[in-house]
Parts: sequence; structure tokens; C-alpha cells
Amino acid sequence: MGRQMTDAVKNLLIINVLIFIGMVTIGSNNEPFMTWFALYFPKNPSFQPWQILTHMFMHGDIMHILFNMFALWMFGTAVEQVFGWKKFIIFYLLAGFGAATLQIAFSYYQYNTGLATLMEAGISQSSIIELLST
Repeated sequence: MGRQMTDAVKNLLIINVLIFIGMVTIGSNNEPFMTWFALYFPKNPSFQPWQILTHMFMHGDIMHILFNMFALWMFGTAVEQVFGWKKFIIFYLLAGFGAATLQIAFSYYQYNTGLATLMEAGISQSSIIELLST
């Protein structure tokens, strides 16, 4: 027999789908949803602190959300049955915050490595930052 969908998984599926529908219907080229809710590098002018939470609900296209929601249903239901809904939600959020932390740390590494290389080539830091901000 199939497994019954748990409450937290069902609510997370609904939230993700509603946000995806909003993303594809409001604005052209996924704007302003992407600007407001996707995770930007902290030195980017579009970065906002709430993006550390909201990026967890953003999906690039229909295949991205279908695959992620299938995985959430398939694995999340089993995990929620073991953990209970409160611990599952904490686990879900901590996984998203961990992903944001790793992404930002990797971006800082790339940024600082590239910045040092360009400065060694004789380009000023202010010129590089101005170019990146446009």
C-alpha cells in the first residue's frame, strides 16, 4: 500500500507550489519574485537577509519543482513519521539554512579568490566592484 502524506509535508508542498505559481505569474522573467526571494551574494545590492529563508521555496523551472516536491513527498513523509512534525520542520529549515551557509561561503571563496587575481593583474578593487554591481 502507498504511504499517507504527513501534515508538514503536505503544507510544505502547498507552500512551495503556491510560491512557484506566484513566481511564474507575477512579473516578467520571474521578476520581482527572484529579486525579492532568491538568495543573492551578500555583496550584491539585491541581497536581503530574509533571502536566507525564502530561497528554500524558490525553484527555477517546472522540472526543478516537480523533482524537489517528489523528493519531499518520498523522503519527507518517512522522515516526518520518525521525527514528528515539529522536529521535521526544524530539520527542513536547518537543512535550508545549511545550504544557504554553504552557498554563501563558497561564493565568498570564489569572490575573494577572483578579486585577488584581478587585483594582482593591476585592476583596482573599486573598478572590480563597480563592474560587478552593474
